Amino acid sequence: MPAEPAFVVPAVPGYRLQRRLGAWLLAGAVLLLLASGGWSLWRVASAVDPQLQRLARTIERLRLNELGAEPGVFQATLSGEELQNLVGLGELVPFCLTVRNIHGLAVDQRCLGAAGAHPGGVEPLLRATAGGEAAVLLPLVRYPGTRVGELALAPHWPAQSALLWQHWWQTLVSAAGVLAVAALAYLAARRALKPTGAMMATLQRLEAGDLSARMPPAGPRELQRIGAQFNRMADRLQDTVGAQRQLADRLLSVREEERRHLARELHDELGQSLTSMRAEVAIVDEVARESVPALLPSADALTRTCEGMVTAVRHIVQQLRPPGLETFGLKASLEQLVDSWRRRDTGRCGYSLQIDGDVDRWDDTLSVSVFRLVQEGLTNAVRHGQATRIAVVLSERADGLHLQVQDNGPLAQPPSLPDSGGQGLLGMRERVQALGGTLSLEVADPHGLRLRIHLPVHEGHHAAPADH
Repeated sequence: MPAEPAFVVPAVPGYRLQRRLGAWLLAGAVLLLLASGGWSLWRVASAVDPQLQRLARTIERLRLNELGAEPGVFQATLSGEELQNLVGLGELVPFCLTVRNIHGLAVDQRCLGAAGAHPGGVEPLLRATAGGEAAVLLPLVRYPGTRVGELALAPHWPAQSALLWQHWWQTLVSAAGVLAVAALAYLAARRALKPTGAMMATLQRLEAGDLSARMPPAGPRELQRIGAQFNRMADRLQDTVGAQRQLADRLLSVREEERRHLARELHDELGQSLTSMRAEVAIVDEVARESVPALLPSADALTRTCEGMVTAVRHIVQQLRPPGLETFGLKASLEQLVDSWRRRDTGRCGYSLQIDGDVDRWDDTLSVSVFRLVQEGLTNAVRHGQATRIAVVLSERADGLHLQVQDNGPLAQPPSLPDSGGQGLLGMRERVQALGGTLSLEVADPHGLRLRIHLPVHEGHHAAPADH
């Protein structure tokens, strides 16, 4: 049978601070990119109409909407000096213009200003954000003031889209710089926080009961100081728990020694006295039958009282000290214990015992503790489980002693350990903790309870060889 680990680290969700930090940095860069792009779009879109208004006022002040005195008032077009002046404005603020004659017919249409390159989807987005087609109408006159048409100013959307695309590229370059800085910060933080995985594993081992777990001396100075402080606290905890276990083990030994002494005194002193009383009562009973028949009821009562006292003393002695443990060993005592339960519950509950390993080589403290644990486990299974089958498995493995008491009772969930079984399981847990072991209750398949106990076994628990 393969050995099981002495300490099982519970499966808990990993604390990936490095990933969270990287995700936050990446999310921040993406949000910055989106916010900057949105701000550029809003700024360019909101500036379209004010630019047209300023452009119209500039054209009016510079009288660029006035034509010369040439004939053809019905075919007003822009050419020559007027067009050159408007082209100069288009280099500053790109726009489109349409010349309509006095009848409202377009006779000239052109866009001034460089358009520039941009993706196809930028212009529709910019138009939608600007809120429709902005336009400004100016009267087109000939000297000395004759209105010959109108001049319609409109946004040069390709040029505005190219401007927006330029802003977006600048934003993208800035975001790339932020991402580069974030990546450097992430790498630095990842290197600094790399020991946190080992530190978390150490905490989980300590939580699982491995008091030898220590923090590794790695990482930045702050983490090393935390690890060193933790290790000092773990050393003190291990020393304290070790001292408590030694004290509890000593108390168990003293208690078992007192029980052994009390059982011996009851057996030797009170047992002999009861034997003498039974002999005297037998004489009284014989005399009463021959000479004083009136004393026969009293003699019979004394006989029954003596028999009851002998039975009670024998039961107390068996409770104080497992019968035959020193003489026949732990294996025979456990077989006798299970057999006594089997005889007591004939036809109601079936019992089985499986022992793997040489259990008779353990010292008295461990042997008595194992016997008590099996005894109390059987008592709780019978008393609270309402089971029809109880199985006891005792095995010694590389990591210590494993004891399992399983029943097929109706319970479908384990009760809380401090409240389950009254004082029985509480006493078992105290005994197990005193020996440095672990105790757990779990649901058996498909129902019932399974009591698991693990006790570490070291060289001090091996009994000294008997002298021949």
